[in-house]
Amino acid sequence: MARSASAIVVLLSAFASVASAQSDTPPRVFGGGVALGGGLQGWNDYDHGPGYRPAGIGANLGTLELMSFFDDHFSVDFSFLTWLPVMDAIVTGDAAYTSTVYLDWSFGEGARLVIGPGLGISGHTVSSGSITLEGAAGAQLRIAGLLGVELVGRDHLFGFRIVTRPWLSLGGGAAGFQAGGGALLESIFMFYAL
Repeated sequence: MARSASAIVVLLSAFASVASAQSDTPPRVFGGGVALGGGLQGWNDYDHGPGYRPAGIGANLGTLELMSFFDDHFSVDFSFLTWLPVMDAIVTGDAAYTSTVYLDWSFGEGARLVIGPGLGISGHTVSSGSITLEGAAGAQLRIAGLLGVELVGRDHLFGFRIVTRPWLSLGGGAAGFQAGGGALLESIFMFYAL
């Protein structure tokens, strides 16, 4: 395990040192990629009795990530949960969606700090008597954040991010008012157009 961690640190350090000489590279204009990760999440259904109901482990098995740059250090990011809604539709016949827009500032060259607020929507329709999601049809407003590190390649054509994206969800539907939240630690692989 220690060897693997050391190898990752050496690889990331080499990537960052190669990326440090970027002054002559044109700024990024557009980006696209995918995020994978996991973390914790939970919710509270106030209309069916008090008490926090932890959902436990949350997984991001794939979000589509799109970025539109205003300069090389500021972008508007669009994140669309893709894999889990597809699996939900196949397994349960239900429809789910989650999308979030982030204002994304990055600081530094090579290895960059990334930070920003986000706002999104999520929802779920129940088309059958789903046991785990019974009565959960509705929509929620997501208040989110973005904090992490990005390593940008020397030619600005590739980036690798390690970020956390915490969120708070407020909304309702068939089950009444619901509040939830959580945080995921994610790896994001991005490709950029100049």
